[in-house]
Amino acid sequence: MLLALIMLTLGVLPLYPGMLNGGGWAAFCFVGAMFLFLGSQLALSDKRPATCIEAFKVPLILFGAVLVWIVLQALPFTPDAWHHPLWRLAAEATGEPYEGRISVDPWATYRGGLALLSYGLVIVAVSLAAKFETVVRRMIVILTSIIIGYSLLGLTVWLLGVDSFLWLNDSFSESHIAGRQQVALPFENPGHLATFANVGLILILGQILEQIGSFMIGMSSMSRKLRRAFKHLIADKPHLIIGLVVLVAVLASMQSPAGTVALVAGLCVLIVGAMRANIELRRSRVLEAAMWGGLVLMFGVVAYVSLGNPSVGGAFASTETNTIISSIQASPWLGYGYGSYEAVSQTYAENDATYLLEQVHSAVLESTVGLGIPGVLVLLAALAMLVRIIWRGTRTGPGDRLPAVMASAVGVQMFFHATVENAIQTPTIAFCFAVVVGLGLSQSIPTEKRSKAV
Repeated sequence: MLLALIMLTLGVLPLYPGMLNGGGWAAFCFVGAMFLFLGSQLALSDKRPATCIEAFKVPLILFGAVLVWIVLQALPFTPDAWHHPLWRLAAEATGEPYEGRISVDPWATYRGGLALLSYGLVIVAVSLAAKFETVVRRMIVILTSIIIGYSLLGLTVWLLGVDSFLWLNDSFSESHIAGRQQVALPFENPGHLATFANVGLILILGQILEQIGSFMIGMSSMSRKLRRAFKHLIADKPHLIIGLVVLVAVLASMQSPAGTVALVAGLCVLIVGAMRANIELRRSRVLEAAMWGGLVLMFGVVAYVSLGNPSVGGAFASTETNTIISSIQASPWLGYGYGSYEAVSQTYAENDATYLLEQVHSAVLESTVGLGIPGVLVLLAALAMLVRIIWRGTRTGPGDRLPAVMASAVGVQMFFHATVENAIQTPTIAFCFAVVVGLGLSQSIPTEKRSKAV
């Protein structure tokens, strides 16, 4: 029931991206708390030992420390020396009592903290509840299907243009996408759709690699193994081939160089992880050479296209770069409040009052502006530790190793993309990432007893 509710949420979330703004985060956080409660009850009913939580205790503590810091940023009880000077200026201008805060926009900080908390709750809930390998596999199939479906929808809207976007989703006003020539439902942005499709492509390729490895068992000749594997793959798993073709078509249409480079990084981890988890794949030098050759070819094509594309690198245009650097230099340790970049940009934008952004074209830099350098390092350390636990599960995990391989690859792909894009801050993509990480953890952490039966 719990996992079905999570997948249902992911299935409908892209259609209503606005529901997670403002007060909607409070409701969603309550749902996340229910996820955690039900997951804990489900875990206890199976007598899973305390080592289930013990395995990722340190990243949980670090993540909790970040959430505490976010709350402190929005409260007036911190030392006056920590408060942003705008609060004192505002008090002097209005004549009201001074009540400063670290955050320049407390409500935006609260919303950002609730969003981060909800994703953390989803990771913990999925990792506790997804105990059975058959259930995990079913969730991967459902998740892949959701991504393929919305990728097709996004590609269709992107090709048809803005009018179809407004017709399909009237929750967005024309002013919200004013000046845009093309959008990609439900992400408004082809780059964000490419990120979503990247996750699906990693999941599809992970399943294909596993199928190839299983079909190669029992054959003495390597060439016969490969022929048999691909023959059975086409005959027995045609949906994987169809999904692969669809997602490749979507990514080719989106033309996102940054997203493709991040995908190449994720696929490198996927290949290495699949080799670690499947001895038959390790024995096939031809297959290994073909996979690495394909990645090199993909990277070369992206590099060639990027050299002739003047828009590449626009994510760090000089005006935005100067704004980010100026804001970080002014408060490198305390930050300005998580989620407050829109207000910060109004203060530090240089010589261009119209160049104000709600988000930076880099989730890492935006988090640095909001949390400060120490805060963002703690957050990145927590995520890195989770990925490390999952990566160890690709070789020594007590459960199904395929979800661990996929989650490791998706984690690396998301990190690379987050350095040059803010797609991870889209609720749909962040929720999807949380589910994948939770599935990887569920099969990587030790349990007292695992069963392949539901």
